[in-house]
Parts: sequence; structure tokens; C-alpha cells
Amino acid sequence: MARRRGQDRGWLRKCGPSWLGGWREDFIVDGKIKRVKISRLIGRCKGPGAISKREARRRFTETILDKLDKFSTHPQTMCTLAEFIRQRYEPECVLVRKKSGRRSTQSCLERHIIPELGHLRMRDIGVVEVSRFLTSRLNKGLAPLTVGGIKNILSSIFTYAKRTDHYAGELPTAYVRLPEMTPAKRRGSLTFEQVWALAGRQRPRDRALVLFLAITGPRIG
Repeated sequence: MARRRGQDRGWLRKCGPSWLGGWREDFIVDGKIKRVKISRLIGRCKGPGAISKREARRRFTETILDKLDKFSTHPQTMCTLAEFIRQRYEPECVLVRKKSGRRSTQSCLERHIIPELGHLRMRDIGVVEVSRFLTSRLNKGLAPLTVGGIKNILSSIFTYAKRTDHYAGELPTAYVRLPEMTPAKRRGSLTFEQVWALAGRQRPRDRALVLFLAITGPRIG
């Protein structure tokens, strides 16, 4: 049986009570590709919750190496989100929209998305990063409806990135959930009894005005 590419890369070793997985990955530094050694904790090899080397290798392969294989077939994923937006998404998706939609999208990109996520590589943005970003918008006082609009723009960006091979895998917005919007309390009309009770508490010269407003349809609030 053919071995998966991820099994030919990386190394697994013990580091104290834990399994440590390591690999080399390419980064763009000052416009040049630089290979960097990276390591990550996979699980415990001693004590409660310890796992075997075979299980540690399986987790390492499935959670990290397989994803590296997937991204290695799409070198465009090394560009940052800001670079993709400037070079592809804005000219090919935003600028062709109507003026109102174009202005609102550009405002969202410049005020929220690029300042917070623009420095990250496309391949490094996942559900966790998007969830934290959107939560930070809510914590800053933005309405759920506004944050929902930001999420929709992010979804549009990564959908287009998948089409152009700048992103691989599921959309990072797919499993992010936002608080449900509470519908505004509906204002009701005064009942006949409420109108008469209200008019009865007014001075005689004001009662006619209250009754007139009741006939023309006053609302509570």
C-alpha cells in the first residue's frame, strides 16, 4: 500500500512526559522563502492520559502532516490574507460590485478584517482564528447583525480563495456560530379602556387631545 506523503516527513520524539512532533515548513521572510523548524506537543507519553507511540504518530500525521501535504499542493496558500485581498479579492470581486455594496465591503475590510487578520497566512487561518476574531468584534460592542456581516464577507473571501487555489480545506467560517439576535419588542396599541383611563387622569382641557390622538392611532413608547 502506498504511504501517505505526510508519513515521510516530520519526526516524533519524547520530551519529558510528552510526545513532541516536529517538522520543517516554508515561510516568506522579506520576500524570500525560509525553511523553519517547528515543533508541537502531540500528547503525553507518561502519566495519566498517556498514549502509545503508534497513537501519537497517528495523531501527528492526521492533525498536522496530512494538512501540510494538502497545503504543499497549493503554494499560493503561503500568501497573507491582506495580500490575497489586495491582489485578487478586491480587484476581482469587490470593485465589480455596485457602489453601495463596494463601499460597505471595503469599509469592513479596512476597519476590521485586514487590521486583525491581514498579517496571517491564508493556510494559517482556521475556525479558531475566525471565532476569536468575531468574538473580539462582539466584545468591542459591535451588534450581532454587524458581526454577522463581517462573517459573511470572510466567507466570501475564503470561498473565492478556494476557487483560486489560495486556500485548501473547509471554510474557516463554516462552524462559527454567533449569538442569536433578539427581536425588538413589538409596540402595541392602547386598548379602549387604557385610552379612557389615560384621558381621565388628564386636565379637562387635555382630555380632548388624548382622545384625538387615540383615534389617530397612538403607540406605546
